[in-house]
Amino acid sequence: MEQNSIRHNLSLHTRFIRVQNEGTGKSSWWMLNPEGGKTGKTPRRRAVSMDNGAKFLRIKGKASKKPAAGTRAKPR
Repeated sequence: MEQNSIRHNLSLHTRFIRVQNEGTGKSSWWMLNPEGGKTGKTPRRRAVSMDNGAKFLRIKGKASKKPAAGTRAKPR
């Protein structure tokens, strides 16, 4: 299980490249990419549901609704 986690984390970064092993199996090596990571830190991608977080909550009815001025909120 640890190997899958390590492979996953290596694949996320451009500083590492996967090099196929000479053998016939599935094994491969991870090496430092000499050109990777030189442009600085790349921005992380957000999930689609995160782009309109407030709108998503309003649609689902989970956002807190403020009572209009002069009215009282209904007790639950």
